[in-house]
Amino acid sequence: MLRRQAGGTSDSRKRSDNGVEGRAGQRAEAAGTERRSLSKSPKRTAPASAAAARGGALHLAALLLVVFGLQAAGLFLFKEGYLVTRLVLTTTGQCPASPPWLDAAVATGSAGASAGSDATGSTPASRSAEAASSAACWPRARFSKLLFVLIDAMRFDFMSYNASVPMDQTPHYINKMPRLDKRLRTRPAHALLFRGLADAPTTTLQRLMALTTGSLPTLVDAGSNFGGKAIGEDNLIAHMQRRGRSVVAVGDDTWEGLFPALNASYAYPSFVVWDLHSVDRAVMSHLFPILEHGAAQRQQQRAGGSVNTDGGVAPSGNSTLDWSMLIAHFLGVDHAGHRYGPDHPAMGDKLAELDAVVDRALDLIDDDTLVVVLGDHGMDVKGDHGGDSDNELDAGLFLYSKTRPLTDAVGGRDPTIGGSDDDGLSSAVDDEDLAAVFRRKVIAGIDALGIDGASHPFGLWEGHRTATQIDLVPTLSMLMGLPTPFGSLGTIIPELFFVQSEYAPGDIPGDSTSRSKRADVADASGKPQASASVSAAPAAAESPDAGGRQKPGRRAALSALASWLWPKIAIGEAGRPVRMASPLETLVGAMRANAAQIHTYVAEYSKRRGDAAAAFAGTQKLFDAAEAAFQRLAVGGVRIGKGRPGKSDGAASGGVDSNDGSFDEAHADAEPDESSSVDELVDVYLQYMRYTRTTLVMARKIWARFDTVLIVMGCTVIVLGIGAAVGVWLAATRADGPLPSLGMLAASFAGGSLVGLPGVVRRVAYPDEDPVTLIMKTHHEMVFFGAVAVLVAMVVSVVRAARRTTTKKTEAAPACIAWSGTTGVVLFALYVCCAGSDSFTIYEDHVVHHFVQAYAVVTALRAMMQVADTRLRRGIVARMAGVFVLARGVHASSICRGDQGYCTPSFNASGESSVTAPHAVVMLGAAITAAVWLFVGVLRRRARLAGLARDVGLTVLPVGLFLSFVYWLLNTVEEHDPAMPEDLANVKYVVARLFWLLMIPGAAGYVLRNPACVDVPRAPLLERVLAAASRLAGRAPAGSAGLGATPAESYLCLVAIVYANLAVFQKPMGGVIMALAFMQMLLVLETMDLLVAAARDELARGRLKTDADGATETAGGGDRDGADLGGVDLTGVQVLHTAVLLLIGQKAFFGTGHQNALSSVQYETGFVGLTDVDWVLSPTFVGLNTFGGPMLAGVAAPLVALWLLGGARSSSASASSSAPSSVAGGSGDRGGTRAAATSLLLYFGCVSATEMVSATAFSAWFQKHSQSWRVWGPKFLFYDIGHVAAFAAAAVVLAVAAVLEQ
Repeated sequence: MLRRQAGGTSDSRKRSDNGVEGRAGQRAEAAGTERRSLSKSPKRTAPASAAAARGGALHLAALLLVVFGLQAAGLFLFKEGYLVTRLVLTTTGQCPASPPWLDAAVATGSAGASAGSDATGSTPASRSAEAASSAACWPRARFSKLLFVLIDAMRFDFMSYNASVPMDQTPHYINKMPRLDKRLRTRPAHALLFRGLADAPTTTLQRLMALTTGSLPTLVDAGSNFGGKAIGEDNLIAHMQRRGRSVVAVGDDTWEGLFPALNASYAYPSFVVWDLHSVDRAVMSHLFPILEHGAAQRQQQRAGGSVNTDGGVAPSGNSTLDWSMLIAHFLGVDHAGHRYGPDHPAMGDKLAELDAVVDRALDLIDDDTLVVVLGDHGMDVKGDHGGDSDNELDAGLFLYSKTRPLTDAVGGRDPTIGGSDDDGLSSAVDDEDLAAVFRRKVIAGIDALGIDGASHPFGLWEGHRTATQIDLVPTLSMLMGLPTPFGSLGTIIPELFFVQSEYAPGDIPGDSTSRSKRADVADASGKPQASASVSAAPAAAESPDAGGRQKPGRRAALSALASWLWPKIAIGEAGRPVRMASPLETLVGAMRANAAQIHTYVAEYSKRRGDAAAAFAGTQKLFDAAEAAFQRLAVGGVRIGKGRPGKSDGAASGGVDSNDGSFDEAHADAEPDESSSVDELVDVYLQYMRYTRTTLVMARKIWARFDTVLIVMGCTVIVLGIGAAVGVWLAATRADGPLPSLGMLAASFAGGSLVGLPGVVRRVAYPDEDPVTLIMKTHHEMVFFGAVAVLVAMVVSVVRAARRTTTKKTEAAPACIAWSGTTGVVLFALYVCCAGSDSFTIYEDHVVHHFVQAYAVVTALRAMMQVADTRLRRGIVARMAGVFVLARGVHASSICRGDQGYCTPSFNASGESSVTAPHAVVMLGAAITAAVWLFVGVLRRRARLAGLARDVGLTVLPVGLFLSFVYWLLNTVEEHDPAMPEDLANVKYVVARLFWLLMIPGAAGYVLRNPACVDVPRAPLLERVLAAASRLAGRAPAGSAGLGATPAESYLCLVAIVYANLAVFQKPMGGVIMALAFMQMLLVLETMDLLVAAARDELARGRLKTDADGATETAGGGDRDGADLGGVDLTGVQVLHTAVLLLIGQKAFFGTGHQNALSSVQYETGFVGLTDVDWVLSPTFVGLNTFGGPMLAGVAAPLVALWLLGGARSSSASASSSAPSSVAGGSGDRGGTRAAATSLLLYFGCVSATEMVSATAFSAWFQKHSQSWRVWGPKFLFYDIGHVAAFAAAAVVLAVAAVLEQ
């Protein structure tokens, strides 16, 4: 039922000359007059009117949900066809059984794979079988253990040492690891440092996937960084475990999620970015006891005793202590970067600490252990990562071996390089340094390859050797004697294979020794034996002593004799001579095995995906050319040492007898028939290198298999959805006819879905594609045809309703507002088209800023030219000046993308820091004070500051913002003063929780539980959710303390509460920007009020010209404030300011420290009020921080229509007007509910959806552009997620309103 509101008297109809302020009482009285008129209407009773209004609002709200569902369907289809995917093959990789010199003819496309083997489904029995056959791997294992130290976000320049930088000019992250540098300088053959180039996205989970599988994770995988699932493809750890080797991980819990079957795991949360030390200390507490146990074990073995397991040392057999691969993942550097940035004392302290940790670990390892110290990615100048800037991709990579040289490429002479006049070398080639050969021919040759599309050089970059991170996978696999994971696209790091390699007797052509008895077979404990061969030892072999060790005396003598007789004959562990290959021969052999593995994978992948076969056709030619060159070299005779296999019988002719392997002195002085030149070997290597690197570059381009048909289907649904939304919006605002029936739409979707069942589109578009590997599935077609059917039904229904009903007659808009519609369309169309330019997209923060300022300038100029009333003209110009100045303030806060050439970051304390500047907190206090002052002023001018308006404006909002200010003040002090007392630092958590208690449930509940002007009976939850907009109308309590006649002021109070709740999750500078954006919205609302007043004034002046009798009475202009705008079309004003609201929200997104890049995500905001990670709240808080600006604009969207609704009604004519303004949306419910719903439909269904189509369509159009994933892909992701988040925020606000009111 309707309640009469007291306080309406005839005196309140007196006009005032105070502009907007003087009309507050008039609107309040007009509401009472209108309600009395409606209650006395003989055509519709009050309960019937309320029910009809509620029903119409429910229907319109339901249609809004349908439109959003159609958008979601379109995005789903587009995402399925656009976001990069690759077919994961579960095939298990195998390794070659012998050196490629002995098996030159490789079965193209079939070698190196065990088709159909599952990468993770091995059983203990199968693992034992594989362990028994591990002797098939070539090259031979050089290490039996791997210590994998991963320092999260360890950038290359953190790890390198630059002595030329003066101490007083050294940043905090430079020259903090001197112990590492000392090993690089003093032991160059045992310690190597590379730029370990990562692939985007530079998020931890994706980098770990790449480091273990050798594959290229895709951009869409970045979303799983907070919760990845177990790896289902072949990987390095799976091969370790299949061979009975124990893998232990300590540190980041991401390892446990990816590899749940680890032998032992000590996992710690990785998301607590404010904690620099807890995880690192926990890692050290496990790492050093494990390494010290091994050192103690070796020491006691040398002493002839056993390991004492007392004092915390576990007995033998413990999977943690008997490890073959030990992973230690430190997080302190990454957390220091996120919290402070790289150039901060905390970063220097952390790097120095880890330098000591690594140095101590290197002292504790044994001779059989290879150490890898690396960063999974780098960090940008602010300490963040996720994108593809050079600083984010440039990680450090350090390798170390205690006693065994890693390479011959750093010094020494190769005694096997024999020169001739035609080999391209001087006659002094025998004395040429190996390092010079490697540098001048191998590395220089890699640099000279000039592979098109490579983002970074594969040889040297700024004077340092480079290696892509996935190169580690085949490199470590071969060094550990393991098969390379089947899907690896990495290339072996050449330094690690530029060594002399030992050919076991079974590797020599004609040798009768069984290859099943090779030395690298694992023993029962899973540890490789040390001998080079376990074949029957000749008489010269020495038997082991009582302690199980071989006596070194005779072996040393034999080695010396063999070296004197034949430089490339060595004595193996079994006491027999074995033949050695030169470093170049070893490198070429390993490179061919690497290329064959990649070729096998590409061939298998191309069988599953037809489009991949065409894309990799060019690389097939490169592989064939490399194979042909290798065949020529092999057939012509491959030199092993100074000999080579004989061409006549294939037997060994280099000093080893083909029957028993004994040393053949008769051949000791034999010269080879011909020698393969260095240049020929290097040429073959470089041809294989060209193939592997070209394949990698091609995979980066086509890995994202775009399904064009799905992309077109998705864009079609979104575009048609906009058309349907426009039709429903026009029908709701301009006609009284029925809207599309929900039942009809549901039936249309069901019928359309059935059309997609047969899979017609798939059969037509992909007639030859394997259905198993096809991206498009049945459910895609069902969604598409169902969505199209709904869209067609909506359009047909709207058109029929328009023909059957009479469209409302509207009066032409006065000149002072007639320009607004065209200006709004042009302004927003320009913004939409900007996504078609990479430059405009990169500098979108600047573009949006200029559009907001353009709105302010155009509106002010129009007011100066077309608004006759001086007070109104000055009011509009003053408010537009405020919008302009506030836009400059918002633009003053920025962070920079890596590809923005002209940009000065100002969001943080410095461009190389994530720490808040102290002055930002001062600015925050001033900004929230100004926001509260302006909010209260708007309420004063719009209505009387009493009741709810007084409580929200003077109590709820100031208290909430003050608590937010205190929290960030304490947080900033803690950032700048690490010695801050812990008790004082913990106060901020109390403040944050107090904020939650007061602002979220308390304030919202207080706002929504004020007495309503319309009694709404209890209804089911769904109806209450859909009717939320209706129950927001008329929040003022009965009596003279109300807010006024319209729900606009009440909803503004709710928007203010939402602003406060969003602002608390912004860092201080972000809080400043949110306050400025909120003030911009308030000024825009007041500008609309003044434009409506100007239109009313212009109508009154026009009527004066046609009414000569009333000229004297209205000469003073008193009746101009009371002119009726009910029949005037205000659509243009609504469109313009809805578009401007979206632009303000977008600019707030950039001003709060974000860009369309993953590296701009502020993970530390996930701990506002939390002392530990919460996997529900923390990601939610990060989302509120990232999309706070768009969410505030989306929640405020109904204010545009509600504000116009209140301003369009005059105090003198609203009670009797039968033709309300077009924004009211219909009669009978006072327009508030319907106007709010139509405003949301305009914002989300038309305006924001148009920009979403732009971001989506241009990202599809430029899918093959070189900047696709740098520019348009992130734009698509961030804007579309922001659109969904804004709609979700509006829905949540309305749902909470509906639930709490009951």
